[in-house]
Formats: sequence, structure tokens, C-alpha cells
Amino acid sequence: MLYRHALWPLLTTLILVGCNSSDDAPESKTSRALNIYVQPIQNISDDFIKGVDISTLLEVEKGNGKFYDETGEAVELLPFLAQKGVNWVRLRLWNDPYYVSWQETHGEWVDGNNNPYYPINPVDGSVGAGTNDLNATIALAQRAKQAGMKVLLDFHYSDFWADPGKQYSPEAWKDLSNEDAAQALYQFTYDSLTKMADAGLFPDMVQVGNEINNGLMWDNNGNWNKYKDSDDTTYDVGMGYLKQGIAAIHAAEQYASADTRIMLHLAEGGDKEVFDRVFGAFARAGLDYDIIGASYYPYWHGSLEGLQENLDAVSAKYHKPVIVAETAYGFTTQYSPDGGDVFNTSSVEAGGFLATVQGQATAIREIMNVVAQVPEHKGLGVFYWEPAWLTNKDIDNDGILDGAGWIYNQPSSWDNQAMFDYDGKALDSLDVYWAVNRDPQSTPAPVVTDIPQPTFERRVGDELALPEQIKALYNDDAYRLTAVSWDNPEAYNTDHAGEFTLTGTVGSQVVTAQLIVIANVLENGDFETGTATPWELSSGSAFSITGDNPHDGSSYALHFWSNDAMNDSAVQTITGIPNGHYQVSVWTMGASSGDSASRMTATSGNSYGEASVAFTGFGNWNQSFACVAVENNELTVTLHLTEAGGSWGEFDDIKAIAVADCP
Repeated sequence: MLYRHALWPLLTTLILVGCNSSDDAPESKTSRALNIYVQPIQNISDDFIKGVDISTLLEVEKGNGKFYDETGEAVELLPFLAQKGVNWVRLRLWNDPYYVSWQETHGEWVDGNNNPYYPINPVDGSVGAGTNDLNATIALAQRAKQAGMKVLLDFHYSDFWADPGKQYSPEAWKDLSNEDAAQALYQFTYDSLTKMADAGLFPDMVQVGNEINNGLMWDNNGNWNKYKDSDDTTYDVGMGYLKQGIAAIHAAEQYASADTRIMLHLAEGGDKEVFDRVFGAFARAGLDYDIIGASYYPYWHGSLEGLQENLDAVSAKYHKPVIVAETAYGFTTQYSPDGGDVFNTSSVEAGGFLATVQGQATAIREIMNVVAQVPEHKGLGVFYWEPAWLTNKDIDNDGILDGAGWIYNQPSSWDNQAMFDYDGKALDSLDVYWAVNRDPQSTPAPVVTDIPQPTFERRVGDELALPEQIKALYNDDAYRLTAVSWDNPEAYNTDHAGEFTLTGTVGSQVVTAQLIVIANVLENGDFETGTATPWELSSGSAFSITGDNPHDGSSYALHFWSNDAMNDSAVQTITGIPNGHYQVSVWTMGASSGDSASRMTATSGNSYGEASVAFTGFGNWNQSFACVAVENNELTVTLHLTEAGGSWGEFDDIKAIAVADCP
């Protein structure tokens, strides 16, 4: 049951606020209309980076994509964004984004029948998603500079997408030795930067690689160039590439008689361990860089608290400022005209904000606030990834999608995370960029509007331990943990299975909760301890415990991914349980890149139960069931992972519950 209060007029009333003038963020108007709730940010600097990545823009426009302000008047994108307070642009650079053979070699871009998306005879040979070669980059940088913005150049060192799951070398370099490839990287970096300098567009910041958690420029057999541990004396290929890229940037600075700042950028911004491990390796190698960059998508990379902890720690330990180099959030989960959206209802559950224009604005504000609060003013800013990636459509009915797909002639998959609606009209969430700089006293703190009824599951005999905080929805469309006081908690226990109703209060509001006591004999089946124990994972397995995509709003899941074929297992044996029938269940989500034979088994003596498990795409959770008769007071549950290389997914909420009989 939801509790609704009449506080929304605070959001819909037209608010006029004073603004200070600034050269970097055009706030010279004496007043602005604000139709959403934006809480100003304490201690945000005047030069805080409010950046956007608009790398798909040329293809969006080529596909007849047009942009409009809130009143429906046509606008040119970059000057309009500058008026909203955006002051930086991020541009990716691919080496040769035309025919890319490693797509087919590695099966990265395939449909449900394992056929490559990439056509045999693509229009213009372009790979799509912006086709960001140097000419496109220079054209976009010119427009950004004309709009008064600074430019971050993002070298991918690949012909197409580069991220932690794929860092394939450019086609032209795939047969080079490591040393020759490092020299080619140097020359490509230097040539690109000097050509930009010749055009008067030398970038203000440069990324050496994109989301390089697992190295960069893998060979075309998919072999990783991960950074070596401190006691490994072999040649560190990935580090050698980074050193050459950095050296080329410094040489280009001399050519241009200009300075730039160098960023090294990882994904998984909420994972402190990952950042400490990789930037520790960078420190041991003596890499000469200026800024630590992090990708942080709330629905993939954990809590805001985890992001804050990581940014605070990594900036302090390695004495570098930090930037969130990529983030985004959806304004809707409703059907997109081009379909295939990455952001969906599961993203809302994991991300912690409603899929509304208000929720999108608040997500951006909260991430900006985290960065602004990094100690010693080391939080430099935030870049929103692709706010102008509009829906691509088949305008001329020739069977080809016009505009920018994530690959040629495919949906963008990102249009519901743009900051323009499906027809190109600006969303009110764009006002977050100037509104965060208002006087902090100008806006009251957000207040609770809804309290979703919580449900607590406990096993028979578990400690009850009711939470001191529950999730509440606030008037800025953010879910936050909020203090709750329970009525007579001592009246409840877990001695017997059943369902019970609890009551309590949040502030002055009454809240009810459902307590479900189940006879689940498995331990840590939801992995909420943050570890696998007591599950036994096969040696060297592709399994890990992560908080990226857990089921049903929980914090952790058993994750798997490998570039190689997987044949792994996770096993738990429970002893001392009553004999009888048990139904074993598991939730799974992910994507199989080839033939899948993954399954779950339950065994007890001579009794055996089995169920296939399915990985049918991001956000698509499937539940599988097996039933077994426990004969010897002992039950063994095994997750069998049999997947092709490149597959990924999650196992979560595994239960073994006593039932009267097996169906």
C-alpha cells in the first residue's frame, strides 16, 4: 500500500529564482523559470564541470534529428545546452569506424540467431553510433568551441566500442607486435592531437583509453592486456600502451604550445576495490596523468554512498582530482519508438529514482553532489553520456533506420535516457545544470511523499532483526532510506513459518510491512553478506559477487562473465534438515552469447531434481524450479554454469523451501 500526500504543487508551480552571471555558464538572466524540484548543492564551485558527451550528434542530425526548446521552438543543440549551464563537451574518437572485422570474429554484435548485426554491404561503410573518426571529432569540437565550451577528447584506441568487456585493437594494428602496436598508438595519438591543434581545437582534457579496467587494445583473439601485479616482472603490455599514449600527449602539447590535462578512466565507479587495484598498478608504474575518471550509472554501479566512498578514497590515496566521466538515467520506461532500450523497469529498482523527468534531474543532481563533496575540492565535475541521442527512425521507408543506432541500422537503445523527448523537445531536467548553483537557502530539503510497503523475508529460526530504515519516496522522485520506528517488535518472532503484518511510523506517517517467515534451508541464497560463503565456487571460475544488477532491489548477486567459454559451478550442501520434499528455486538474468546448457540441480542420496536456467537479456529476470525428496537429512544445491565466451549474467535469491509434495 502506498501513502500519497499533496506535496506535488511544490514541483509544478512556476518558480522564479535569481542567478549570478558567469562566463562559463550563461546565467546572466535575472530570473529563470524552474518547473522541477532541484535542491541546490552546497560548496559547488563556479567552474564545476557540467559536461555532456554528444558523440552521436552528427549522425542524429543526418537522420533528420531536430531539437526544440521547452516551448517547441527549434534550437541549435550546443548553444542551447550552453544556455542551460553546460560548459564542457566530451567526444569519443575511434580509429577507423567503418568495416570492423572483430565484430564477427568475436560474435560481439549478434542477433537472437547468432547472426552479425553488421550488414555485408553497409551504407557508406560506416559502423554507426556516431562513426566517430577524426573528421567527425573535429567538426563537433569546432561547434563546441563556438558555443563557448571546453572539450574532453576520449581516445578509445579501437575501431568501435571499447569498455571493460571489449578492448579490441584497431583492424590496422591487429597483426603488429606489442612494441609496434605501442608505437602505432603513439603516432595515432600525436597525429590526432596535432591535427586538432592545427584547426585551433587542441582539447582541454584527454582520456588515454575508455573504461580501461581490464587493459586496452586486446589482441584479436580476445586476450586481455591486463595490468600486471607488483611481483610480476614480465613486460606489462597494457601499461606500455598507456605510457606511449601519455608521451604522445606531452609531445603534442609542445607542438601546440598548449597544456591539457590527462585522464585515466575506469568503469564501475562504485567499486572501491577495483579503483584501488588498478590505480595502485598505475602508481607503481609511475604513470604521468592528472585526473581519475569514473563511469557511474546508478542502475549498474551501486549506491551513491559507494560512489562517494570510492571517489573520496581514490582521490586521497593517489592525490588526484576525480571526475565522473559517464553517467545517465532514464526519464521513462514507456515504449520507445526504436525499441531495445537499455534502461527499463529493473533499472528503476536498482537505480533508486523514478523513471520521470524529475527523477532524471534528481539523479544527475545527486551524482553532481557526490562529486562536489569530495574533500579538498578534488571533485571536478560530471559528464552526462549522450543526452542528445534521439530515436532513430526509418524516415524514407527503405528498411534502413535513419539516425544513430548503437550500430548501423539498429536502435539507439539510449533514447529514453536522453534529455530530450522522443520528438527532440527539451526536458525540464536540463535545468538541473544551472539550478544546482542557486543559493542553498532558496529551496527546502526534499520531503517524503510515498512509503512503499516493505516486505521482509526471514527463515524459520533466524533472528528477526527488523531494519532501522526503510525505503521512502521523496518529492524529488528519489528513493532514500528513511528512519522507521516499529510498534512492539518483540511481539513477533520467526519460530514458525507464516505471514505477518507489522506496523510502525516514519515521522508522523503510519507504515505497514509484511513479514514472511519461510522454511528456506539454504544459507546466503541472496548473497546479501557480500560474499559467496558458504557456497563453494569452482576454482578459477567466472563467478564473482557484485552489486551491479541484483534481483528485486537487493544489494548483491552472484555474477558471471568471461571472454572464454565457461564450465563452472557453485555448490552448497546443507545437513541436519528434516527429511521431506523441498522446492528449490533460483532467479537468473543475463545474456548468452552462444549455446547455453546452464542449469540448477538439487540432490539428496538417490533423489535428484534439475531445472534449466535462462539468460534472455538485460533486465529480464527468470525463475526456475526443481523439486527433490530429502532422504538423509542432507541436501546439495548446485548451480552449473555452461556458457559460451562473452556470456554474462546473475544468479540470485536461491531458496530451498519445504513443501508437501513435488508436483
